[in-house]
Amino acid sequence: MRTISVPRCFKPPEFGMVVNVQLHHFSDVSEYGYGAVSYLRIVDDKGALHFSFVLHKSCITSLKVVSIPCLELAAALVAVKLNCLIRNELEYPIHDTIYWTDSTVVLQYICNKSRGFHTFVGNRVTTTHDESTPRPWRHVDTFANPADIASRGAKGSELHKLELWLHNPKFLWKDKENWPEQPS
Repeated sequence: MRTISVPRCFKPPEFGMVVNVQLHHFSDVSEYGYGAVSYLRIVDDKGALHFSFVLHKSCITSLKVVSIPCLELAAALVAVKLNCLIRNELEYPIHDTIYWTDSTVVLQYICNKSRGFHTFVGNRVTTTHDESTPRPWRHVDTFANPADIASRGAKGSELHKLELWLHNPKFLWKDKENWPEQPS
């Protein structure tokens, strides 16, 4: 595996050569808005981890009534677009991209290869398939989803939410085998 140098802003003195770079995108929706947030997860040759908040995007929901599952799919599409933007801007290779959603309906939409969708859903599923495959899509519990703040917002007094937003979910500090179980 090729090693790369990390920009100094990511590199504490004890950090070694980078062996794995992952982008993690979380998406969520509420009746008020939807959005996605992205994090960079870097692993060095000593197994040390470093995380960085990269980017987020929030949108206000339309006045036209749209179902929550359709809005969840729109939020997932925001995550896919963030991935394209970040990959174009970063100057070093990304080894893995992982998308996280708390919507099992979105996971089913993305895994469905058949053509039987309404136009709104079909267009978003097609765009998602153009830019990603179903393999990197994973389920995360609502309470561990930092994109909840992108969709609902947070007051300054809600520091526990801001901690999750700025420092990512705790499970990402563990090995992949210890990440959340996927629904069947």
